[in-house]
Amino acid sequence: MTPKPTTTKKVTTTTKTTTTPTTTPHSTETTTPKPTTTKTVNGTNRPDLAIQLLTLANEKRAERGLHALTLNASLTSSAELRATEVAIKQSHTRPNGTSFRTTITIPYTRSVEIIAWGGNRPSPEAAVTGWYNSPVHKRNLLHQEYTEVGVGCYSLNKWPYWCWVMIFIKP
Repeated sequence: MTPKPTTTKKVTTTTKTTTTPTTTPHSTETTTPKPTTTKTVNGTNRPDLAIQLLTLANEKRAERGLHALTLNASLTSSAELRATEVAIKQSHTRPNGTSFRTTITIPYTRSVEIIAWGGNRPSPEAAVTGWYNSPVHKRNLLHQEYTEVGVGCYSLNKWPYWCWVMIFIKP
């Protein structure tokens, strides 16, 4: 049985308009605005599934004799935001062009983000299995220096499409 969504969120991302100076011979400087792009997604944050994601990740860590990751509320806010952004742009770069690290509001010495998205990742088990089967993601999931984590899950309302995010830090 699938748990009922706990929150619904409409996310709108706007890219800033900038001006680029241009010059032509014997004329004054002019500016040409770059177009503004706005993308909107309608979906639901699923903290219930995000917690299941953390439980499964900690089980994988325990199998290797590693400490459990501690859930951090501030990082979870970052991961929830990133999960909505992954629905817009499937990348570690945010839709505004900055790094995922710009969402982290607490001190840290090291950080990493792992993401998964798509219709073929409809459950926390599918996301963790996918990461565990990828050498790079597995290394991040099992990295012993990371002690705190934020988790996010966002499902699009229009069709079965899931975005999963874990942000790990070493304080």
